[in-house]
Amino acid sequence: MLFLVLFFNTQNINRVLLDNERATAKLLFNLMKSELEKEKLHQLKWQGRLKDWKLIQKNCVVQSFREFMASEEIQNPPTVKTEMENVIKEQIVLSEQRLRVLQYIGTLLPPTHTKSDINEWYRTLENLNRSIDTRNAECVEKMRIQYELVQGKCQEKMQMCKVSVTAFGCDRPGTICHYSKMCLRIHQTSR
Repeated sequence: MLFLVLFFNTQNINRVLLDNERATAKLLFNLMKSELEKEKLHQLKWQGRLKDWKLIQKNCVVQSFREFMASEEIQNPPTVKTEMENVIKEQIVLSEQRLRVLQYIGTLLPPTHTKSDINEWYRTLENLNRSIDTRNAECVEKMRIQYELVQGKCQEKMQMCKVSVTAFGCDRPGTICHYSKMCLRIHQTSR
């Protein structure tokens, strides 16, 4: 009988120990599950904040590019403006010279002036017209070069912005490229 009591007590102790192990395992499982859910929640929050930060950084880059493209240096380059002012002054002087040459033809009357005087007048007029045409071509070339320099600055800035946006890992780095190409087209047509 003592053996039976000991046997039943041993069985009860074993059952209690197994129940305790199961309860401990369940508690450990629930604790690990809870920790994993917290970690997942923190990961999702972190990803959301990272996405927001990237968007803010991209918007800052796009805004700085817009401000750059809207700047006076890009929209109305001072070198081009100076060149245009110089050309206008030179055109006025050359036009006045041409007007004087054209008015001089009225003083060339046949008995006092010869054919060589008229030929000289014509050569002077041709040279003056050639000077005007040459100066116009030079001016157009200088302005083209200045606009190409401005366009180079725009493309350099666009590339820097594109690299910045790509570095942030934004989903759509093409946004800045599309905007900058549109601005460059507008800038080219405004010339």
